[in-house]
Amino acid sequence: MGGDVHDVASSGEKSRFLLALESSLPGCVGAVRRRNLHGGALLPSVPPIAVIYDEIDAHVGGSAADALATMLASQARNCQIVAITHSPPVGALADLHLVVRKSYNIDEFNKGVGPRTVVNVTEVDKSERRLELARMASGDLATSEAQMFAEALIREGVIRRDATKELY
Repeated sequence: MGGDVHDVASSGEKSRFLLALESSLPGCVGAVRRRNLHGGALLPSVPPIAVIYDEIDAHVGGSAADALATMLASQARNCQIVAITHSPPVGALADLHLVVRKSYNIDEFNKGVGPRTVVNVTEVDKSERRLELARMASGDLATSEAQMFAEALIREGVIRRDATKELY
């Protein structure tokens, strides 16, 4: 029982732990330029940085995924955030949505070398983004309903991103 976080926590758990720290401790990324509720003073700023959260939404859904997405959007006001996600609510709040697809080149396998992994990264926006969020939500099931859900997530994402801008 117990042990080092590095040894016992999943990548998603480590990412959520980092987000909690970065969102609450004075001087961390999420606290930079946050108004002090008691005096209105601004905390000192730090140089721009990037934070990468890998699988931060693993085993998280519903209102917890919504809260997670809002925390990421808030933190993104002060630095570059890269969130590797499978959660439509998290993806909907992104300023930029990239889709990463992995495939295997079977020709290499047939040559006795073994399959070669091929990675393709594509930016999606507008209707492509709606379709991708719908796919993330339901796969190939209930596609028209999933697209309506994705459209609602995108609308809500714009509202939440604008609300986080007012905090700073």
